Amino acid sequence: MSQQPVSADGAPRPGRRPGAPARRSAPQQRKPTDVRTREILDVAARLFAERGYAETTMRNICSAVGLTLGSLYYHVESKEAVLVHIVTDTGGPFVEDMRRLCRQEDVPVVECAYLVARRWMYEVHHFRDQWRVLMREQWRIRGPRYREVFDLRRETEVLIERLLERGVREGTVRPHDVRLTSMAIAGLMNSTLQWYKPGARLDPDAIADHYMTLVLRGIVTQEVHARLPLGTRALSAGGQHAERRQDG
Repeated sequence: MSQQPVSADGAPRPGRRPGAPARRSAPQQRKPTDVRTREILDVAARLFAERGYAETTMRNICSAVGLTLGSLYYHVESKEAVLVHIVTDTGGPFVEDMRRLCRQEDVPVVECAYLVARRWMYEVHHFRDQWRVLMREQWRIRGPRYREVFDLRRETEVLIERLLERGVREGTVRPHDVRLTSMAIAGLMNSTLQWYKPGARLDPDAIADHYMTLVLRGIVTQEVHARLPLGTRALSAGGQHAERRQDG
């Protein structure tokens, strides 16, 4: 999996109007692993995404990475362990970044919402196979590890709920069913896994901005509504580029 640059904008200032530049710090890194294990996990994610978890065997993974079965088991305990690694290495850093973005008390709620959407599309763009596996196959994980995965996914929606509740308190978001809206946002962003491909007509940031504007126009106050962009970038795309490593 190739490394891709991600844009970084200017530092945020409290009280900016929606659409002003905001800092884009680098997303959390995946858990550090040795190079061979990382290759195994990335290849397994591609096979699971293409064929399905049940239809992919450990021998299929061996063939794809050029290892014997014994060598493969030196790096990973089992096929389920491979799935657990993929899911937690994907969901964990994402939720950590969501916590940071949604709890920025000095950044306006509407601006935080755009940053959340952009962070989500970063995942879809750079780790599409891993996210397709997480969404489709996480239910195959048994025991306490499944609860860990479920809690991560639920926390994403809760963080968005809390962000919208802050908007209601601040007067930029109208009172409404924030639980329903948080699920709508998650559903919109996750739906891009079905159709988005790198190099398409719109880049990830443009898609994130467009989707978030569609949602926000239905819930923000009239004053904020008039200043929301549609079909253009909500946040400036200039500035320096910071490259993100895939693991430590």
